[in-house]
Amino acid sequence: MHRRYVDKKLQIALADSRVVLLHGARQTGKSTLARQLAAQRGGQYLTLDDPAVAGLARFDPSALIRGAGALMVIDEVQHAPELFPAIARVVEADGRPGRFLLTSSANVFLLPRLAGSLAGRMEILPLHPLSQGELGAKEANLVDALFDAAPWQAGALALDRVGVCERVIAGGFPEAVARAPGEQRDAWFRSYVASLLQRGVRDLANIDGLTDMPRLLALLAARSGALINMSEVSRAAGIAHSTLRRYLALLQATFMFQPLPAWSCDSGRRLVKSPKIHLLDSGLAAQLCADVDAAALAQSPNLGPLLETFVVQEVRKLLDWSRHAATPCHFRTAAGQEVDLVLEAPGRRIAGIEVKASSNVNQDDFGGLRALAEAAGDKFARGVVLYLGEQCLAFADKLWALPVAALWESTGATPATHSPAPADGSKSASMAPTSKGSKPVSEKLRVSQTKLAALCRKYGVARLSLFGSASRNALTPGSDVNLMVEFLPDSRASLYDITAMQDEFPAAFGGRKVDIVTPEILRDPVRRDSMVPDLKLIYAA
Repeated sequence: MHRRYVDKKLQIALADSRVVLLHGARQTGKSTLARQLAAQRGGQYLTLDDPAVAGLARFDPSALIRGAGALMVIDEVQHAPELFPAIARVVEADGRPGRFLLTSSANVFLLPRLAGSLAGRMEILPLHPLSQGELGAKEANLVDALFDAAPWQAGALALDRVGVCERVIAGGFPEAVARAPGEQRDAWFRSYVASLLQRGVRDLANIDGLTDMPRLLALLAARSGALINMSEVSRAAGIAHSTLRRYLALLQATFMFQPLPAWSCDSGRRLVKSPKIHLLDSGLAAQLCADVDAAALAQSPNLGPLLETFVVQEVRKLLDWSRHAATPCHFRTAAGQEVDLVLEAPGRRIAGIEVKASSNVNQDDFGGLRALAEAAGDKFARGVVLYLGEQCLAFADKLWALPVAALWESTGATPATHSPAPADGSKSASMAPTSKGSKPVSEKLRVSQTKLAALCRKYGVARLSLFGSASRNALTPGSDVNLMVEFLPDSRASLYDITAMQDEFPAAFGGRKVDIVTPEILRDPVRRDSMVPDLKLIYAA
């Protein structure tokens, strides 16, 4: 059994917080870790995968948690959202830390109904599939090395191209890596996808058309590392655009689809804003692309996109236990300069990672990183090209080439190692209809107050706030409108409603595309620091 490096953060969270929620995709090891903690602490373990326990949780949640001892562990809590208010009442009456450990296979940041009643009382930790470091019991953390001030030195790491391909194909699901390559592992992945659709997606939305989902997943896997083009994917999948948005939202809620957002800055550069496509696990992506032979993949052009997904997801795992709370994104200019992965740490410090499926690197491979360094200015920490060679080489000040094995090996180069108030301070900025029906909210944005109020009433919105370029009077003709929504206490809004809102709300903003988030996103300290100063209340019920 592999030691999970998130365990230390989990133990600290239980010492500080009344409720801790561990969320991640199915089969990443949440139940195993939860059972271990229950046993270590003499706690009670319950799973809502048991129909009897799930039934009691839905119909009499207070009875289920009545008499909870020092620690109660409730596994797969997304099956019974009714539990959250009951737990909130218990921990409000007894504020001792470490009362409840919950696990969920649904992303609570995208499903506000799940966690809204526990806001401020619950700490949320992610659990990804196993990292390469966990698989090899090695604790090197490239993220820390990128941001730490310690100097780097040249060195080398032994690396085998086919061996890297074996790691890409295996991925990190504990059950998958435990099986021999070939039919045994392939059968597990096929069963996993079927189970995900039958249990994961159907649990969140009782929808028809699940036969489209495997094809959609395969299409996404084949586009690993590419910019999301909704129209192209819609045509290729034969799925209506509005339906595709809902399907992608569901795949995000089950962690399978993990788009990488674009980095933005104030440098004046024209940057591409589309996210890039990545699935949760490179092994799953390779299976969906039928790239399951390591020797063949080593010679295939498909290695580049799959290797990029492998690196992006390995870095996301490292972020779970890094000392630096960085946010992952990508960088691409309108002129085509790009960096596959950008990490933005508190204080807007920037590091970049470019991925090359080549055994050699040259100065041209650093063009995107140099453009990123220029855009970031003195906030640029370091940039690396991860490649399939063995040497750790300095190409310029703060620019290095490292073997991809630096993700799990130490090298000479890398030392081991409640809702916001309106930004203007007003008590309420709710917009009442005027005779003209619209009013400037910023220099370049006009809102139809009548349409906005009607849509907010339709969806049970309590407060709606602008953030980003719209609230800073910095809109360009192609800018989206960024909105933070808070729902009325009796609202039963779900992820499905939020995606529907994103389809309907452009009518209130002159046809501009809108992106809608909930206050749960502010639990990320980096996003909170960047978003809260921009928030501008534009509707209050």
